[in-house]
Amino acid sequence: MGEKPKVVVMCGSSRFVQEMAVCEWLIERDELAVTMGLNLLPWWYDCPADHLAEAEGCANQMDELHLRKIDLADEIFVVDADVDGKPYIGSSTSNEIAYAKSHGVYVRYFSETPYIRNHVRDQLVAGLERHRQNETVVRVCSTCGWLKDNFVSCGAPEQCLGKSDQWKPKASVSGADENG
Repeated sequence: MGEKPKVVVMCGSSRFVQEMAVCEWLIERDELAVTMGLNLLPWWYDCPADHLAEAEGCANQMDELHLRKIDLADEIFVVDADVDGKPYIGSSTSNEIAYAKSHGVYVRYFSETPYIRNHVRDQLVAGLERHRQNETVVRVCSTCGWLKDNFVSCGAPEQCLGKSDQWKPKASVSGADENG
């Protein structure tokens, strides 16, 4: 990989954060490109399903920062997943598309990129089937508060993060008991 990789900025509604994560992975893996997009936070981070920046009072700053990412980009990849049977593009994403076009940045769409769209769909279907078969339960360690699959206690109280002043679990996620 001798030449400089292209830079791709991910754009789209935060309601598509999971699809966006898979798109980023596929673009990096298959195209050897550098991607920049939304901050993909874990499910246990205390935030709404979408519009986190509005909820945390930093929407304008994040919108401006996203435009600076587009300034660095060779292209933007718009994750316009289906809502009610047609590709969805909200007002913020429309602004980002207009900005990219006005600055000569190539715009590519999820809805028009079959290999990515089909892979995301196939992975989603397979993931739902695995989840249905496994019925994985996520639990919280009663000692340290770490989230684990099918896990109740870390078994190492002397090294437990719950005893550290640097990290404290939120009360809302620390409620697993020894019986699950």
